[in-house]
Amino acid sequence: MTERIDMLGGEFNIDSAIGEGTKVVITLPAPNENQDTNS
Repeated sequence: MTERIDMLGGEFNIDSAIGEGTKVVITLPAPNENQDTNS
């Protein structure tokens, strides 16, 4: 999963704390308006 996020230029973070749970955050850049989204 992290390899695919890296290929897309994104970030992957996991924060976990006992008694508080786990937070998973995936951030991906928005496509450029001029970029072909069908490729």
